[in-house]
Amino acid sequence: MYRPAVSAAVADVVPPRDRARAYGLLYWVINLGFAIALPLAGLLATMGYRLLFIADAVTTFLYGCCVWLLVPETRPQAEPGREARSPVGDLLAPFRDGVYLAFCLPIFALALTFFQSHMSLPVSLVSQGLSPGDYGLVMSVNGVLIVVLQPFITRVVGKVRRSTALALAGLLTGVGFGLHALPASVPWAMFAVAVWTLGEMAQSPVAPSVVADLAPTELRGSYQGAYHMMWGLASSVAPALGGAVLGHLGAPTLWVGCMVLGLAAGGWHLAIAGTRRRRVEALRLERPEMSTSLD
Repeated sequence: MYRPAVSAAVADVVPPRDRARAYGLLYWVINLGFAIALPLAGLLATMGYRLLFIADAVTTFLYGCCVWLLVPETRPQAEPGREARSPVGDLLAPFRDGVYLAFCLPIFALALTFFQSHMSLPVSLVSQGLSPGDYGLVMSVNGVLIVVLQPFITRVVGKVRRSTALALAGLLTGVGFGLHALPASVPWAMFAVAVWTLGEMAQSPVAPSVVADLAPTELRGSYQGAYHMMWGLASSVAPALGGAVLGHLGAPTLWVGCMVLGLAAGGWHLAIAGTRRRRVEALRLERPEMSTSLD
């Protein structure tokens, strides 16, 4: 419920030219909190899990109260005289938009790849002799790089075409996960994680800004919700799919498959760039306030 709402709110309050940077900073601060939360949770867990969960509930409840009382509504007012829309129609609108669906397809493919790090990657690394402690060290690279580099990566990708940035994200993600097909040591696994983390950082500020441009103003929440649904669907499919490939065909096949999927996603972003560019240029004639980012 949170993700589409906050993504739509960013599009409401941030000028179009700054949206990619805003989404990048939002992604950065979430990961900064994640990096702080891990050791803090470990400390609280030593005092008892009950205290940990009570503290989590209280802080989240206070956050909700702060938003309720202090954050003004950002959703633009409906234009006078416009017919009221059906809620069901609003929910289905993104799925009737061919240009938007074409954009979501490679997003889903990359999400399938990213979520292999949650189940298939630890199983694969442990089977190659790495300990659970080694896995924690390897995965720390992801959080550290995002905290240290995300603000700078956001500036860099803001200077290139969005289709190029998304294609680069697919390339880095595919190659990074493909590197896990080779015999693992802690340094090599850390290097592989660093490569696909760069792909993650390249995509995170750009993709939501594309969604914000493609969405009609009054349907920003619906479009952002459909975008995040791709990630939710991938998080459900990835463990089953990755586990099946890992169990029947082996780790090298899984990681080479991830590399092919990432490269295909990058190529697809380039293939659809022209169609999306024409859509965005047409929308700019209707909505001059739209982003001037190049697709």
